Amino acid sequence: MAISGHLCPGCGSRDVYRSRRRGLDKAISIIGLYPFLCEEFGCKKRFYRRTRRFAKPVPSPWKTE
Repeated sequence: MAISGHLCPGCGSRDVYRSRRRGLDKAISIIGLYPFLCEEFGCKKRFYRRTRRFAKPVPSPWKTE
């Protein structure tokens, strides 16, 4: 299942998945960066992105104060 909202920095595809953590990935995930893998044929780039849990909150346009 592809993770919507993430684009591959190599080819721009939305066909990216969370990759299995290995080696230093476990230490890097402490600060909220997780490995992703592009499944586009010929690309297969591995890169890091923040998950929604660690993303900055976006203010709601409907919230009135």
